[in-house]
Amino acid sequence: MLSLDIQQLGCDFYASSPHKWLLAPKGSGFLYISPGWLDRLWPLIASGGWDDLTLKSDRFDHVGTRNESLLVGFQAAVAFHDAIGADRVEGRCRGLATRLDTGLRAQPGVRVVSPSAPEIRSAMVSFRVDGLAGTDVVQRLWTKGPVRVRHVTENNLDYVRLSTHVYNTPDEVDRVVGMVGEIARTG
Repeated sequence: MLSLDIQQLGCDFYASSPHKWLLAPKGSGFLYISPGWLDRLWPLIASGGWDDLTLKSDRFDHVGTRNESLLVGFQAAVAFHDAIGADRVEGRCRGLATRLDTGLRAQPGVRVVSPSAPEIRSAMVSFRVDGLAGTDVVQRLWTKGPVRVRHVTENNLDYVRLSTHVYNTPDEVDRVVGMVGEIARTG
């Protein structure tokens, strides 16, 4: 979802489960390992070439029979993303999230808990509705919409999170803001 240059980050490792933001198949993912670590790590699965350091990162990917459709789906997702353009994807997602954030903040009884600054928030907006548990808000949005949201409960939080993506429209965002506002008004 965010334009990212892994080399510029200077990280040793970077992992992602791209089924959400990249729209890749569930079960696909990737792991970046910086060159300085390639010969210091050992694969968890001892398959052909696991100990051949000349294979570099390929020695971590020898797992025998696998579901090749995941790889093909992952490649198709990358091609789709590249066809749209990373900057356009990020701009669209952030723009819709800003619209969502602004709309929710204007609703009485709705408390947005995400940062107001778009560069920190990215495409996710979390909120609470005064007097209601997150589970109630989640259920009501599903019944009214259906709208699929994430109930954030980690660390004893009770937030509802909405995420925007390239396939969402401004009208959908406005409709969800209206639903949340109605839920806040009716309790």
